[in-house]
Amino acid sequence: MTQKIQESKNYGMFQLHEFNRDVFNTIKLEVSMKKHGWIDAYPMHVTRNYDGKLKIKEGHHRFEAAKKIGIAVKYVVCSDSSTLAELVDSTRAWIMLDHLRSKTRSGNPNYIAIKDYCDETGIPVGLSISLIAGQNAGSSNHTKAFKLGTFKVGDPLHANQVKNIVLHMKKIGIRFASTSLFIQALSKVLRVDEFSIIRFKEKISAHATLFDRQPNLRGYLNAIELIYNRQSKEKIPLAFLADEKNKERQINFGRRE
Repeated sequence: MTQKIQESKNYGMFQLHEFNRDVFNTIKLEVSMKKHGWIDAYPMHVTRNYDGKLKIKEGHHRFEAAKKIGIAVKYVVCSDSSTLAELVDSTRAWIMLDHLRSKTRSGNPNYIAIKDYCDETGIPVGLSISLIAGQNAGSSNHTKAFKLGTFKVGDPLHANQVKNIVLHMKKIGIRFASTSLFIQALSKVLRVDEFSIIRFKEKISAHATLFDRQPNLRGYLNAIELIYNRQSKEKIPLAFLADEKNKERQINFGRRE
């Protein structure tokens, strides 16, 4: 059944959805709505709350723009069970940070753990999701659950090991310590049984000026191995061992990490 489009200037009757992504700059939208008004083809999607207010499920940016320029809000009251993310993804996809902000705002401890980890380390959201789940950085195995709101924190050991090294590297002035390619390389190397975190931190502290940005993952794997083995009698083929360990994990997990 098609719902009737309604309109109102009583902005107080609407309530922002707690899971919505943050509303930022609406200047361009305000200019467009001043010229064209609120287009009927795109009404807000709202549901009636227990207190009688209308909770906005989709259309937050248009609502804020309309309120700023003083025009009537156009909306449709619905009673469907679709989630906010599903509604928005059908028109303009959320980025990972939108999902993270939405879920942390609702107080979900699993997502708060990801946010805290990102804030402390500077590691990108996508990689932090994999690490907090207990897997290799960049595995993407938990992306779907993350978007659906069903993500759960896994074994913290690997994530804490990565954080330990990243914070140490930042402390000694290596600015690219939290970049995507390096984190993926570090995550793989940390799976190698022969790898010593203490030894690597000592080597990177002594030879930080020799550790440069690399153009790809292979470059970082080789750079880590070079620093790790510098001025050591025992040479560990970390890049090779990391690749072998990754192949082993792919077989065990039945999917690529």
